[in-house]
Amino acid sequence: MSEAKLQQWDNIIERRHSHAIKWDAMENFIGKADLKPFWVADMDFKSPIEVIEALENRAEHGVFGYTYEDPEAIEAFSAWAARRHQLKISSDWVMRSPGVVTGIGLAIQAFTKPGDAVVIQPPVYAPFSEMTLANERRLILNPIEIVEDYAQMNLVHLEQLFKEEKPKMMIFCNPHNPLGRVWDQETVQKLVALCIAYEVFLFSDEIHSDLLFKNINFHSAMSVFGGDSQWVMSAMAPSKTFNIAGLSYSLLIIPDEERRKRLKKVMDQLHLSVVNCFNEGAAKVAYSKGEPWLDSLMPYLEENYRCLCEFVVQKMPEVRVCKMEGTYLAWLDFRAWYENGHALKQFMIHEAGVALSDGRAFGVQGKGFARFNFGCPRAVMLDGLESILAARGN
Repeated sequence: MSEAKLQQWDNIIERRHSHAIKWDAMENFIGKADLKPFWVADMDFKSPIEVIEALENRAEHGVFGYTYEDPEAIEAFSAWAARRHQLKISSDWVMRSPGVVTGIGLAIQAFTKPGDAVVIQPPVYAPFSEMTLANERRLILNPIEIVEDYAQMNLVHLEQLFKEEKPKMMIFCNPHNPLGRVWDQETVQKLVALCIAYEVFLFSDEIHSDLLFKNINFHSAMSVFGGDSQWVMSAMAPSKTFNIAGLSYSLLIIPDEERRKRLKKVMDQLHLSVVNCFNEGAAKVAYSKGEPWLDSLMPYLEENYRCLCEFVVQKMPEVRVCKMEGTYLAWLDFRAWYENGHALKQFMIHEAGVALSDGRAFGVQGKGFARFNFGCPRAVMLDGLESILAARGN
């Protein structure tokens, strides 16, 4: 990587006092303000210059009225999916959503009823369970197993759940947050086949699908459903890829026309408008011009992960790091230090002075674990790790 590109990612940007949840809301969410933040899943890097310039140009216009949907934005996304993932996505399949979590809520309301069972695979992103329970659906767990620090899916148990619990829906995470596993094609095929066979509607959260380490391929649920499209949808977004999560813009891919009509009905009932004068324009530019930026970012993130693992092995050997294939969110096993999740959290906050995502938020399987966001300049990441090490007295 050239010196100029390294400087781009090594540059430390002051984010405090920008109303960033990650930096400015720690006291509200965690209980202490002056922590080193490695929790919320956004990166501390500037977005692609093309996106910044597009937003600046729109802001200079000075009139921020109602904005209609731009079909060219969806075309840019479809071209991106074809180019990056060999996915053929018809523009007709795509609906806009303010976020993937909103999309989950919409799908739950459109395709299930109160009391219906919904399957998730913990430890997993907390809103999967939160949205299920908030909509008065029954939560069914198919826990991910970690074998030799590598996440594996228990499909035998999943099929048993399908037979016994008869769920109406499953929420799937690929690449997995927080485990960093990019599920292989065979696993995704088997999962989708089970959903079709047992008529379980699959919502596949694929928001991290562009954040892949070298020689890792992403296999979308959209690529394996075959001819029976009514049981599968996926959600993607430019938000994690290009660090524009604050613009609130995601894409729901629904091949089945009847399913799209049902989802649109729920959106219409909520008068849910997604596009504003900034977000879709930024997304279109990101998908059409942001590829060189991402291609420069990913080797830096992967090297951050390598440095994190090296630090842990050499200086905190009791701690385990789940093997990753993508994303910028590491899953750390601190159970050798603290089996009690509360004690671990208190240590990180009050002794180490760092804010990590409490593993318990991802399910009871996360007790004694924490999620570490290494989407930041390497010096910042290493400083956080040194703070943890120093607090242990090593």
